[in-house]
Amino acid sequence: MTNTPARYDAAGTSGIINIKTKKIVTAGFNGSANVAYSQGRYPKTAEGFNFNYRESKVNLFTNLSHNYQKRFSTLRLDRKILADNTASIDKIFNQEANAISTGNSYSAKLGVDFFATKKTTIGAVVNINSRGMSSNNPNITRISNASKDLESITKASVANETDWSSVNTNLNFRTLLDKKGKELTSDIDFARHRMDNDLYMVNSYTNAAGSQYRKADTLTGLLPQEINVYSARVDYLHPIKKDARFEAGIKSSIVRTNNNAVYDSIQNGEIIRDFNRSNHFVYEEAIHAAYANLSAPLSKKWSAQFGLRLENTVANGVQKTTGEKFDRSYTQLFPTAYFQYKANDKNNFGANFARRVSRPSYQSLNPFIKFIDRYTFSQGNPALKPSVSSNIEISHSWKNQITTTLNYTNIKDIINAIIQQRGQEAYNMPANISSLNQVGISVNANTPINKWWTSSIDINAYRDNYKGAINNAPIDLSATSFVITGTQQFKINKTLTAELNGRYRNGWLQGVMRTNPVSFIGAGLSQQVLKNQGTIRLTARDIFWTQRLKGRTQYGNVDVVMTQVAESQVVTIGFSYSFSKGKKMAPVKRTQGSANEEQNRIGQ
Repeated sequence: MTNTPARYDAAGTSGIINIKTKKIVTAGFNGSANVAYSQGRYPKTAEGFNFNYRESKVNLFTNLSHNYQKRFSTLRLDRKILADNTASIDKIFNQEANAISTGNSYSAKLGVDFFATKKTTIGAVVNINSRGMSSNNPNITRISNASKDLESITKASVANETDWSSVNTNLNFRTLLDKKGKELTSDIDFARHRMDNDLYMVNSYTNAAGSQYRKADTLTGLLPQEINVYSARVDYLHPIKKDARFEAGIKSSIVRTNNNAVYDSIQNGEIIRDFNRSNHFVYEEAIHAAYANLSAPLSKKWSAQFGLRLENTVANGVQKTTGEKFDRSYTQLFPTAYFQYKANDKNNFGANFARRVSRPSYQSLNPFIKFIDRYTFSQGNPALKPSVSSNIEISHSWKNQITTTLNYTNIKDIINAIIQQRGQEAYNMPANISSLNQVGISVNANTPINKWWTSSIDINAYRDNYKGAINNAPIDLSATSFVITGTQQFKINKTLTAELNGRYRNGWLQGVMRTNPVSFIGAGLSQQVLKNQGTIRLTARDIFWTQRLKGRTQYGNVDVVMTQVAESQVVTIGFSYSFSKGKKMAPVKRTQGSANEEQNRIGQ
């Protein structure tokens, strides 16, 4: 479901997946353990353990995991620096940044469900996450004149140490009010995220002959960030006669972020505070929402659902270093409407409309500078506004195997990360650059070819049109694109299955960047062992290492070709084992918490 009902947060442009859970072993205990080893250019490991124990009025559960990663990435930027007020080329920058990152991540989830009565359940969940990552990024920039004659070389050594931790807590309550199915649920959530990022960058400068022409410089940075999330919601469900139901609810969330970046330069062995780059940014946001939703069959073949969600947002931010402030307050309505028509057992038709919002991540609002090298950095934008979209879909499903969907989307103030230039520096900053109009068609086919072969193919074709301006430079870009994704599953025998998957995406617009086609092919084998309690899996991802991004951004005084290569070619072998003791019962019906949208905006 791409357009979600009014019960869910209006944020985002993706939908939800309706998963119907089968009965599992819950009276007694059940669990699983897994381990995996991956090899790309560098090794990676993953381990996990899940356990659930249910007896009488108590259900206990836990999930534990650890991941180790070492990976590389390469970023190349070929930039043309234009002379002031002319279109002639002044300098050509050829930059290459190579990063090798190493780190460990840990997560632990502990929860309890208490069945106070047959109708009432009270639950609590604590989720703890920790990640430490270190990266070493040697970079080189070759600067040439308009005739492509090399003039100078800048080499940079950039080291980053990042430690990130979070604690998320949830209290939940669910009760059935009567035998007809009236239901009341509620959630209270608190989350605290902390990140410390240490930077150490050294730049050296030589001419084309390799002789030093200026002293090396050193920049250090301490960039701590703290985000606190408080959220609560209450939902009410009221069944009505003839399969109709009414839902209503309220939600409130408060988010506070505190970011205090300190940059220092080291000159002749002396540490000097860099006040131009240092900044202390504090941001607070409160969102209060209420919704109502009604779904009902209109006839034997027609059904409909209507919803309305109201969200009030109050946000304020201050850059304490410069004294800059902003305050925003606005109220928005988000209507939704769905229609379903069952023509017969083979054919179903649907149409829906939804208005949605996409709010910037908290990191995108943070004005701090993050360096790639001396000439290249990324920076947040406190002036970002949320983008609002209107979406229409018309669909047809045949035998629940082939689904065809037509869609139209209009997005105002769409947020895109934009490469901009200032003198010889290039920086990546998110901005509300334009409006987007998109029309598209998608076909999804999940069909059994025969008893041992199942095919899943998804084809999505669409046309994007961006209109707007960046730094007073007009933007009017269009592109017709398509994506083909396929998975072929083969049942070799009762315990052995194979899979072949792939994806091809032709050139498309990523904001104002025109990208080249990207594709990959993967494969896998799965063997059940130990009386089907254990599974051995072997997978290969991006076998031919074709998943490389290349694109060009060209507008105003900007002309940049970007090439990005990551460690996508990876082979993984893994083993999982499931165990249980007890009888099968219906799974615990648990809410998803009240802070999902806020957690997604943290971006970790």
